[in-house]
Amino acid sequence: MHLFISDCGSLTYPNDSTVEFPNGTAYTSIARVKCSEGYRIGNQSNNSMTAEFIECTSAGLWQVPNGCDLKGRLEL
Repeated sequence: MHLFISDCGSLTYPNDSTVEFPNGTAYTSIARVKCSEGYRIGNQSNNSMTAEFIECTSAGLWQVPNGCDLKGRLEL
């Protein structure tokens, strides 16, 4: 029996953000998506929410990040 560990690889950066992979890109790894200056996590009304964490899933895909919106602007 062979055990295959999924690897999500690098993540295409959502607009107006950067992504860090502090513990790699394999299954259960966490990536930090950080919004650029003047932006906050999408669909949030709190302007101090400028980063989020997403996980590499067993399917070898990253969870979908919320993206970044200009501070003070709320997408409906």
